[in-house]
Amino acid sequence: MQDDIFTSRSGTPDDILTAQLSALVAPLAKNSNAVITDPGLLDVARAIFAAYAGTPTSGGLTIRELRMACARVCDNDAVFNQRVETFQALRMLLPSFEKKYEQRYILHPISMVGIHVILRVCEQGGVGELIALLDHTRSAIERHGVNESDVRESLLESRRILAVIADHLHALVDTRTLDELIAERRHHEHPGLMEHVQALSRVVTDRFPDLDTKALTLTIVAHRYLSARERFLKRIIEDGARSGDFSVLSPEEYLTAFKHAPVDLLSQVFTHVPVDPPDPGINAAALAEEVQSLGVRQVRPTRPPRPENKNEEDDPLHDVLRKKDRRRQQAHRRAELVLREPGSTELTDTMRGWGWPQAAVHLTELLAISTPKGPYEVELTDTLFVSPGEELTYLSRVLLHRHVDSAPTQEYMEPAQALVEEGNPE
Repeated sequence: MQDDIFTSRSGTPDDILTAQLSALVAPLAKNSNAVITDPGLLDVARAIFAAYAGTPTSGGLTIRELRMACARVCDNDAVFNQRVETFQALRMLLPSFEKKYEQRYILHPISMVGIHVILRVCEQGGVGELIALLDHTRSAIERHGVNESDVRESLLESRRILAVIADHLHALVDTRTLDELIAERRHHEHPGLMEHVQALSRVVTDRFPDLDTKALTLTIVAHRYLSARERFLKRIIEDGARSGDFSVLSPEEYLTAFKHAPVDLLSQVFTHVPVDPPDPGINAAALAEEVQSLGVRQVRPTRPPRPENKNEEDDPLHDVLRKKDRRRQQAHRRAELVLREPGSTELTDTMRGWGWPQAAVHLTELLAISTPKGPYEVELTDTLFVSPGEELTYLSRVLLHRHVDSAPTQEYMEPAQALVEEGNPE
C-alpha cells in the first residue's frame, strides 16, 4: 500500500533491478512472465553456484545437497523446488549421466558466467558493454583477425546502440522524476567513451579505407549521445539545486505525486493549509496612476542661450577662419622662398633637405594653394627616387610652377622673416 504520495512506485533498488532484468531478458523470453519478479530469487542461483564452486568433486551434487546449500537464502521448499525444476528445464542443471533416474547434477558453466554478465550490465548499463565491443573490434583489427564485413557489422551495431541510448536519455529527461534520473545516472558514468570511438575510427580508416564513412557516422552518433548525456546531467544538477527553493514541496515531488499518487491522497494535500481569497490590494485607478508615475518622461531638447558678449574676436568660428587664412599666407610665403621669379623650380632636393616629417608638412601646405588658376601650381611626376639611406626613402619628383600672368602674393615677406614665421606655425 502506498501511503506517501511523494514516493515513486518504481524507485526501490529491487524494482529497478527487476525492470532491468526484464528488459535484458526480453529478447530471449517466450512470454511476459518468463522473468522473475522477486530479485531475492537470484540468491538461490548464487547459492547453487557457490555450492558447486566449493565442492572439489566432478561427480555433481544431489538435489538434497543443493537444498542444504540454499537453506540460508530460501526456507520455502516449494519455492526451492520450483527454482530447481526451472534450472533443469533450461539446462542450467544437467544430469551427471544421461540416465532416467540419475540423482546427481552438474552445473553448466555458461549459466554461472551469464549471471555475472547480467548483473554487470544491470549495474553499469549498456555503455560499458559498448565500450567493450569497441575495444574488441579495434584489437581484432590490429591483430589482423577480422575481415571488412565483420568490421562493418560491428560499426553498424555500435552506432545502433549509441543512437538508442541517446534517444532513451532524451526520453528520461522529458518524462522521469529526479529520483529516477539519479538511479539511471550510474549507467552513464563513462567519460572516456569518445576516446574509444576515436581510437577505433583511426584503425578502421588505416586498415579499411572504404569504411571511413561508417566510422565517421559512428563518431557523429557518439557526439549525439554526449549531448544527450549533458542534457541528462544538467537536469539532475539544476533540479537538485532547486529542490530546496520551495517552502511546501519541490518540483520533483510534485511530478512524482502527479505520476504515481492515488487520487484520494492527492485530495488531502492542502486540507491543513489556510488559503485567503484573492485580493490584489489595489484598485484600477491607483494602478493606472502608479504606472503613469513610473513612466519615462520625454524631455524636449532646447538650445542653449546666446552669450551676451557678441565680440567677433571671441567667436570660435572666426578664430578658425583666421587661422586658416594665416596658414594660407604662410604657404604662399614658403612658395616665395623657393621660387622668386616666374617659371618652374624643382623641389626634390629641397624636400630631401627638409627631411621627415617636415617635407610632408611643407608639401601638404603647397598642395593646399596649388591650382591652375592661382599663382602657384605643384606638379608630381611619375619619376620615383629611392634612397634607402635617407629619411625620405621614397620620393616622387616635385615641381613648383608660378604662372607668368600671376602676381606675387599680396603680402610679401622677406625669406628670413618667413623662416622665422615657419618656426611658429599656428
